[in-house]
Amino acid sequence: MVGPPVRNGDHAELAGPDHRADDGSFMRCPLCAGPLTRRDADLFSCEVGHELSDVELRQAATARATVALWMAIEALGSEASALRRLAASEGDDGIFRAMAGQAEADERLLRELATSHDATTGDVEAALEL
Repeated sequence: MVGPPVRNGDHAELAGPDHRADDGSFMRCPLCAGPLTRRDADLFSCEVGHELSDVELRQAATARATVALWMAIEALGSEASALRRLAASEGDDGIFRAMAGQAEADERLLRELATSHDATTGDVEAALEL
């Protein structure tokens, strides 16, 4: 999925996962999802005016990713429940049950990823406190 056009330097470009700079330098503001640039060695800012230190950027980016993962897990679980109810009430020919099974499999996969992400984040937090 491609996002809206975003100003980057002197030209507009599409902001999305397929339109990042080759060096991986494109960053989004974790507070508004706008383009984020480095202003100083330890200061980042976006077009809206959010300013984040390197520590604040790490914390906000990690929090945003964690929330997004757990929201997706909840959405997949809800989807699976709805599809199971439809399968029971609609005289399902198997399609709703199959879709529910896929949503549950996707939920398990994301749960493993989120748990791993949370554990890694905790390791980073602990290392930074030393």
